[in-house]
Amino acid sequence: APEPPVAADPPADGPLVAICMATHQPPPGLLERQLDSIRTQTHRNWVCVISDDASDPERFAALEEQVAGDPRFAVLRSPRRLGFYRNFERALALAPADARYVALADQDDAWHPDKLAALLAEIGDSRLAYSDMRVVRPTGELLADTYWGLRSNNHSDMLSLLVTNSVTGAASLFPRDLLDDALPFPPAQFAHFHDHWIALCALATGEIRYVDRPLYDYVQHGAAVVGHARANRMAGLRERLPSLWRDPRERVRVWRMHYFGDACRLIQFATTLELRCAPRMSAEKRRVLERFARGDSSVLPLARLGARGARELLGRRRETLGGEWMLMHAFAWRHLLDATVRDEPRGRLRLDAVPPPMPDPNPGVRAGEEPGLRALREKI
Repeated sequence: APEPPVAADPPADGPLVAICMATHQPPPGLLERQLDSIRTQTHRNWVCVISDDASDPERFAALEEQVAGDPRFAVLRSPRRLGFYRNFERALALAPADARYVALADQDDAWHPDKLAALLAEIGDSRLAYSDMRVVRPTGELLADTYWGLRSNNHSDMLSLLVTNSVTGAASLFPRDLLDDALPFPPAQFAHFHDHWIALCALATGEIRYVDRPLYDYVQHGAAVVGHARANRMAGLRERLPSLWRDPRERVRVWRMHYFGDACRLIQFATTLELRCAPRMSAEKRRVLERFARGDSSVLPLARLGARGARELLGRRRETLGGEWMLMHAFAWRHLLDATVRDEPRGRLRLDAVPPPMPDPNPGVRAGEEPGLRALREKI
């Protein structure tokens, strides 16, 4: 049965903010710094709900000790491992019912003292506000003084946000009633991210605002799932040319992977948004979602994706890091599959319609695997 929301009894004035933090094996030093940065917020009316994802008993005991005696913190341990996507869903479901706003928090960042106050001042009647961030190493060494050094930050175009997220969860604040649309999260067969889904819910039903200055320090670990370098990395046209000579079977395999791992995931997001939010969406936003979902059955949306992808390859408005180009090939694979399917086995022009064998919530963990080993694993 779902756990009830945590009750709040804040001592300060101003709108109540529920800070929802997801933890798993939190590093004690970084966690202590993060908790202290929350305690020193200039906006004092907050409670912090911590959903722990089945950490080891020693780590969980250390977490409980760090918040012991502070009634503003509530720690609830999941009885089984959920993964970060479902753990954030659990944390949000535990937000107090009387909170007016919700903010997300990672376990190892460090908030600037005015983070909540600045987001509250900016949000107005929008559905979400988020800020820039500094990128630092766990030691505190500065890697970048902005998250958007190479990539354009976009939060107003529905197709761009659907293709590639630009709203970081730990930078965000939104009204609690947005959870009526966001919860429960859509099923996660592949690489689903909680902040992407929440941002789409916000833009579908209103506007997103951006605070153009860093309000916290984002700790970049070497093994981060999605980090600063990856979020700003896009191969240019010259770098992509050698792939034209790649084994065609390997290229088609990559298109198949992107179809199941990316196109299907985004079709699921678009369809769920329409089912939950269509009456409150603008006609243009509905058209964007419907047109994208038709890419699975019609070739017309491919031209739009290809044109936008080519614009980015040429170095203009790098909002999605070539995401449209990748999705165009993913949908093209789907249509090639339809064009080549036959009732009897064929020796040529045969495309493998089977989904990738291991739906993977941690993209890149098997990067660098030898092609022969990968082929053997997939056959098994």
